[in-house]
Amino acid sequence: MLSAVSILLLEDSPTDAYLLRKKLEGVENFSFSMVCAASLARGLEQLDKARFDVVLFDLGLPDSLGPGSIRTIRAKAVTVPVIVLTGNEQPGVMEAAIECGAHSFLSKHAADAEDIAACVRAALG
Repeated sequence: MLSAVSILLLEDSPTDAYLLRKKLEGVENFSFSMVCAASLARGLEQLDKARFDVVLFDLGLPDSLGPGSIRTIRAKAVTVPVIVLTGNEQPGVMEAAIECGAHSFLSKHAADAEDIAACVRAALG
């Protein structure tokens, strides 16, 4: 069995974080550990403390400046794929996120647990 994927989740909604964790726990052959941070600043602190395989990033954080904040994460964790998982579906947001260094972009409203796990697997090669 493959080792567990270490995920840093940047999400300010405790409910969304809980639901994501529960959904991913139901994905077959997907072992993970997850640390949640409710702000960009807390996420950056976590990146200083531990190594993560992937960052799941909600663009709607209290201290986040939208897609441009991805550059801040990428500067701190150069080799860690950043997957945007957000409810912000405004025109151009996905393109801006990818341009700023996101590996991929998923809608909270459209992506299910299998989609998220598949995206994480793809990001890790």
